[in-house]
Amino acid sequence: MVASMAAGNETYFYISLWWTLGLGLLMASWGSWRASRGDFARSRLAGTSAGLLLGFLLLFLAYPLLRAALTLGQDEFGKLVPGLAWDRLSDSRIWSLNCLVSLQACGTAWNSLLLGLISGFTTSLLGTVLAFTSERVLPAFRKPLGLFAILPMLMPPFVVGLGLVMLFGRAGVINNWLEESFAWSMGRWLYGLEGLVLAQIFSFTPIAYLMMRGVVQNLNPALDEAAQSLGASRMRILRTVTLPMLLPGFSNACIVGFIESIADFGNPLILAGSYNVLATDIFFSVVGAQLDFGRACAQALVLAAFAMTAIAIQSFFLSESRHVSISGKSDASQAMRLPAPVSFSLASLSVLWIMLLIAVYSFAFAGGFVTTWGRDYSPSLEHLMRGFAIEQDQSNWLLSGPAWDSLLTTLKLALIAAPVSALIALLMAYWMSRLQFVGRSLMNGLSVLAFAIPGTVIGVSYILAFNVPPFELTGTGLLIVICLVVRVLPVSIRSQSAVIQQIDRSLDEASMTLGASLLQTLAKVIWPLIRPAMVAALLYGFVRAMTTESAVIFLVNAEYELATTWIIGRIGQGDYGLALAYCSVLTLIMTAVAFAVQALLGDRRQIRRQEMAANR
Repeated sequence: MVASMAAGNETYFYISLWWTLGLGLLMASWGSWRASRGDFARSRLAGTSAGLLLGFLLLFLAYPLLRAALTLGQDEFGKLVPGLAWDRLSDSRIWSLNCLVSLQACGTAWNSLLLGLISGFTTSLLGTVLAFTSERVLPAFRKPLGLFAILPMLMPPFVVGLGLVMLFGRAGVINNWLEESFAWSMGRWLYGLEGLVLAQIFSFTPIAYLMMRGVVQNLNPALDEAAQSLGASRMRILRTVTLPMLLPGFSNACIVGFIESIADFGNPLILAGSYNVLATDIFFSVVGAQLDFGRACAQALVLAAFAMTAIAIQSFFLSESRHVSISGKSDASQAMRLPAPVSFSLASLSVLWIMLLIAVYSFAFAGGFVTTWGRDYSPSLEHLMRGFAIEQDQSNWLLSGPAWDSLLTTLKLALIAAPVSALIALLMAYWMSRLQFVGRSLMNGLSVLAFAIPGTVIGVSYILAFNVPPFELTGTGLLIVICLVVRVLPVSIRSQSAVIQQIDRSLDEASMTLGASLLQTLAKVIWPLIRPAMVAALLYGFVRAMTTESAVIFLVNAEYELATTWIIGRIGQGDYGLALAYCSVLTLIMTAVAFAVQALLGDRRQIRRQEMAANR
């Protein structure tokens, strides 16, 4: 399989592979030695595997980022030039403030920062509105809101941008209607900051809703009752008791929204217009006519610095701010009804958001099944058949459509990356939650770093680190799989860690007391209890691998073209019909997988309930 993944000069590939295996052997030996010294509960197997995982993070996360930082000060011949790093980091194209004193554009750093701040706060605010609506105002909205919260995660990242173009673009339905009815054109307002903010609100509000729904559910109604018994009005309770309790969760949603916004690549590629942002400028610095890796590194490091600074600021301000809403005491209190004006406003905003979201998605997918959007709206399967044509040659069926290769390649690599990432996440979550060892803090810090670093930065770093010896792996499916694994690890680790931390350590201790090894304990005690989280990690890894674009767009080639990069190519050529038809196929595949997994988990929960009832 490795040989089939190799591209270009096979000799360099195998030399790089031996270097990689050598580093793995070194880290495995280190882990085994630490186990003999008392780490890893004296399990050599655990020490060996933890050493390999730490080596994996060092090689495929820390090393590429360090390589990008060094490239910042190198000229085109690879020589370090004093002052060059500062010149690139202080480039006026990144930090210019000309927009404040003239009609010229501001630097990409300020554009990205403004976009991230607006989108992060707005999506978190709207997510909180939806959470209160589903939990306190209209409980019947929980299912539809949950459905619309999942849908954006099952779609390619640029579906929302294309849907807005179908609605408000030059050939959009609303723009055409205004021109025909009132002889008035909306112009190009969509292509700039306003359009980007609108697209990111639709894209990232579902994530904020999922985060804030859990926060609202965990609010202790006894606090509301206590304040009410002291004579406080419902509006005052909402302002002085409920909202302060939401602050930690709201700040987390803001941070996630901010990082997702500044790292977003798909929507700016379609809607940015002249409003340049770091994510797309990094791409054009590498693949455009400029081919300026130094400039790309400077922009990538600024983007990474924004994300890390946001996390650091949040940690600083909330380090001493703790609001406890869940205690060990039983509580049968009912949540306080919100004031009538607040309830009406929340419900109205939620209904409006759902209607707009339905419109955006409907028009996005309709664009792939009409003859020509803006001119001929007659239903047609032309775009779908053009991309996924199937022909019969004598007795054989041939997948002759140009989209088939990228789809099958994406499926193959996603099916490899998803189980690998889930297994690595399981081991790392267990080692960091249960065992003490030298390097534990480093492993945890690297996993957090993988979450904070935007995908575009990872992609540029991989090009710089793995395009030259001793690890010359670019152009191979192996490196794409590794990149996909690194991108999904942080979320998978945290989801499985949360479940492992809920399992009493006495179960592990009892297993080992009875003579079981650490591996047997993990396989026979821990694994059955965290199986749902493991399946969820598999699903998340598969979906992200199918839809990611910013990290892998620098790594694809003619042999390993992925679905998202193929769609981006069609968008660049103005072939929106074929791009949207392809998005529909991807969404259908991932929705089918998600429902299959949900059915599997549902059956397991039903079996568990039946077993508990039988035991009673």
